[in-house]
Amino acid sequence: MTAAYVPVKGDRVRRPAWSDAEYFLVLNVARNTFHCVDADGGEWSITLDGEWVKVETPTPLLERFMNLNADGTTYTYTSRAFADSYAGPSRIAVIYIWTDADGVDRIERVTA
Repeated sequence: MTAAYVPVKGDRVRRPAWSDAEYFLVLNVARNTFHCVDADGGEWSITLDGEWVKVETPTPLLERFMNLNADGTTYTYTSRAFADSYAGPSRIAVIYIWTDADGVDRIERVTA
């Protein structure tokens, strides 16, 4: 039988019943409590009782720029400069995909 997981400073944790998107970021751990921050920036002091699950940090997305063309085709590039240099007259948008410093995947339309 394995021992119950105990939150550690720097871990992302959640209760087993929570969705995978919900978690706390552990700031420090005391004997019976831990201090943490939720996704909205709210600070909490929570007892260690009950079961906690470590949320693994996802692998960051590679930073990419996509040319989206009027006919629905897309072409992906490693930089905005490459996307611009290969853009044809049918390009209607440039889509930027990346993972920010907090580990959140982002996608946005860049002004062409």
